[in-house]
Amino acid sequence: NYSYLARRFESKFPKDPLLPSITYNLAKSLYDNQDYAEAVKHLNRFLNRFPTHANASAAAVLMLDCFYLRDDLKGLMAQGNRLLKLPLTAATRKEIQEVMEASALKRVRSIAGEFASKSYA
Repeated sequence: NYSYLARRFESKFPKDPLLPSITYNLAKSLYDNQDYAEAVKHLNRFLNRFPTHANASAAAVLMLDCFYLRDDLKGLMAQGNRLLKLPLTAATRKEIQEVMEASALKRVRSIAGEFASKSYA
């Protein structure tokens, strides 16, 4: 399976230039299979090791989406704040902040109701 092969590759070729892509693809495959807890672990590992990689922004959004899909907005915000402490690119930081803002708005709407609704708080 891909997970086994990715780990073997990493142990045999820790400095290979393909390692970041393989690491990202492993995390993405876990996300695609809805194994969100494992996906978060591997996305976190990817971002800690390769924070400026071309897939860093996508990895950050996927990670936060793992929390969103499990309706864990508190976890999403905490993870977003942890991600913002990494040496990420400005574009990745902006994307994380946008996801966090949208999630906070969802939380407000879930408490107060939809702003456009006639029954709004």
